[in-house]
Amino acid sequence: MAALGANERYLAHGLELDAATGETIDVYAQSANTQEILFSDGVLYLVIGREAPEPAADQAARAAQSDEVFQWYLPIYQALRPETELMAVDAGSGQTLRHKMGTEARHVMPTTLVVADGQVFFQNPAHVVSLDARSGDELWRAERPIARQRPAWTAPTLVVHDGVVLSADREAPEEPANETAPPVEWTVTGLAMNLG
Repeated sequence: MAALGANERYLAHGLELDAATGETIDVYAQSANTQEILFSDGVLYLVIGREAPEPAADQAARAAQSDEVFQWYLPIYQALRPETELMAVDAGSGQTLRHKMGTEARHVMPTTLVVADGQVFFQNPAHVVSLDARSGDELWRAERPIARQRPAWTAPTLVVHDGVVLSADREAPEEPANETAPPVEWTVTGLAMNLG
């Protein structure tokens, strides 16, 4: 990442900050719960997390039960990532330019958002999708089903270079892509060690 100059600004957690002083310049309420940010040609492309799919109390209860259900040294529980939507924001004014919701943007896989060649690319559990960066209109989609039960530390890799789109991931199921199938279930693990 390039160093920011003294008069530059950047967006973090819904705030536009002065890079030199750390002072808040503006607050972008529409970018609350941002999970990923890409910047290209004066536009911020955001993956926004929506409301959690289950109450936090239920998630905590599942996590607390993990030691009883699984081996003490490898607690495991399942977690659902919040549903997502895509947003394009003018970096200068903070104005929302485009807002993409619906089936194809509901479960954007982590770290798969790419902006290149006037297009926005991302991967969901069923497809790799290309949108026009200016209009937000879908240009194409390619079937690319993924494993819907996966370790929390894994995510597909999406790379775009010289007009070629590459998607790399762990072994995919044999079943056809299905946008309406249940969301990805992440297996969260932790290794408890007694170092004392």
